[in-house]
Amino acid sequence: MKMIKSIPSFFYLLLIYNFILALGQSWESDSSTLNFVLFDLNLASGKVISFQIEHVLLVLGMVVLYLEILRSTRNSLHTVIDHTLSTLVFIGFFTQFLLVPSGGNFTFLLLTMMSLLDVVAGFTISISNTRNAQFVTPSELPR
Repeated sequence: MKMIKSIPSFFYLLLIYNFILALGQSWESDSSTLNFVLFDLNLASGKVISFQIEHVLLVLGMVVLYLEILRSTRNSLHTVIDHTLSTLVFIGFFTQFLLVPSGGNFTFLLLTMMSLLDVVAGFTISISNTRNAQFVTPSELPR
């Protein structure tokens, strides 16, 4: 169970992105899979917003970024493992962005940047927490 908690949420987002693209092979061929409209939202102003798959992925990416930053504020023995795995997931995002044609779009660039921000924020928060930590020696403990 601890191993599953150590897997960065951005890894799951990368899997979802690639799964959607794999499913898209059987969808409409005249439009991109990411531009498929999931639902429309009517606003009070009379304007209609169409939510496409790429929009939902970006919103999901922002939620995952928040959860990952929140997760990086905890101190545990697994902090180094968490940072290492987050860095590997970012490398996966960046590699797919540079080398795979399906990753060469603005939506995937933003998801890659969110993953980079997760890595940088995780290291920054951990360093800040370590610097502010108060260490107590056993002789200082109340009896």
